[in-house]
Amino acid sequence: MAYIAIVEDEKNICRSLRLALEAEGYVVDDFQDPLIALPKLICVPPNLLILNGHMPGMHGIVFFQKFREYSKAPVMFLSASADEIQDTLESRGMSAEAYVPKPYSPRYVVACAKLLVRIGRRR
Repeated sequence: MAYIAIVEDEKNICRSLRLALEAEGYVVDDFQDPLIALPKLICVPPNLLILNGHMPGMHGIVFFQKFREYSKAPVMFLSASADEIQDTLESRGMSAEAYVPKPYSPRYVVACAKLLVRIGRRR
């Protein structure tokens, strides 16, 4: 089964997404500290990365740029400022596979995750 990593500083969001994704059969790790997550995810890249756009310690865009140096796995941003993140990345010639604005439906995130995992396997 696919491995999904969640990097999100809000514990309740991590927990609810983890439970929803595990219920679909995915293997899920969640990290609330991006500085701990990055080296681990570089060593063992996930099939999908779900990433918060704004976190203490390292901004989501910086995390994304560093992650992209080592992995082409699909990335889904979760952020109250999803449009701003998309615009910033596109201005730098980069793009994630999905931008989901907060608040969101966990069912929607799971549906997007299923699609992105399939896309990632075709790469």
